[in-house]
Amino acid sequence: MEIITTDGCFSVSTPIDVVQCTDDFTPSIFVSDFTLLTTDTEYNLEWFWNGISSGEGASINATVDGYYWLIASDEYGCYWTSDTIFYQSPNNDIDGDG
Repeated sequence: MEIITTDGCFSVSTPIDVVQCTDDFTPSIFVSDFTLLTTDTEYNLEWFWNGISSGEGASINATVDGYYWLIASDEYGCYWTSDTIFYQSPNNDIDGDG
């Protein structure tokens, strides 16, 4: 944008990019034995266990029972949070419900 005042002063503003993040995406989590994984690999992925960062990337090894979720983010600073799941190791599944 260019602005010229009535006194003849001239100014040019620097263009900025505006990013609008969509909120209609929820990262997915799948369980395979001792591995938690997602297919949403086009994002930066950070995994959490009971509120503590526990890994990055498309999968992590779940070594402890507890609540897990992941945050997917992109290069523009947009981020999305998965649903929280409770993971129970197949070795600790005493009631046999998976």
